[in-house]
Amino acid sequence: MLLTSPRSYIAFGVCILAVVAMLGLGVWQLDRMNQKQQRLASIAQKEHLGIIPLAELDRYEDIRDAKVGFTGQTDNQRIFLLDNQIYQGRVGYQVMAPIETNFGTVLANFGWIEGSVQREVLPTFDLPETLSEFTGYVHLPSKNPFISETATIASAFPMVIQQVELETLGVFAGKSFLPFTITIDTPDDPQFVQQFTPVVMPPEKHFAYAFQWFGLATAAVVIIFVVFFKQRESHDQIHND
Repeated sequence: MLLTSPRSYIAFGVCILAVVAMLGLGVWQLDRMNQKQQRLASIAQKEHLGIIPLAELDRYEDIRDAKVGFTGQTDNQRIFLLDNQIYQGRVGYQVMAPIETNFGTVLANFGWIEGSVQREVLPTFDLPETLSEFTGYVHLPSKNPFISETATIASAFPMVIQQVELETLGVFAGKSFLPFTITIDTPDDPQFVQQFTPVVMPPEKHFAYAFQWFGLATAAVVIIFVVFFKQRESHDQIHND
């Protein structure tokens, strides 16, 4: 294909845009790799701090992933079930409920529980009914841009929700939540699967994806050179002869 017609120029432009897009995706994956490496380093550093009392959490600039300890009363009447949570190929919910503490109301994640094949049948479980001691990890929820609603049913509890939006959930529960959630760490509770996995995809995987994108971009450049330039050189040589 030679750059001798409007169509060939359009095709050339599309190819260049594709190369730029692939390079951009590669750079983005490298940036994500760096973010994950920094996150893992921060987690390792916080492990040396041990369990931080909830009352002292405001002393730290970066509270994400910190392990905290506190005493509180669980509100068993206002339970949220975070929908579409996968564990080992099974679909279920993350069970979340408010815990009243001396420092405010925190929304706590008690862990994963398997759902029923029938969507209208919600799982059953027991949460602490008395003043209890808790430990857990601080999590800063973020809004999912691909989810347009927070709750599928905003009139009854347990309430099935699609994402953790603290301000909206606070309105539903009639409470003002602290600006983070806590993933409860109670490994001996057989009702729930409790996993602290702040970094799901390791940095090495992002590097592999970046390598793939850069490889595709390189291959595309070679193809562009062969199709649009080498053929043109051959075409010019034939006409000159």
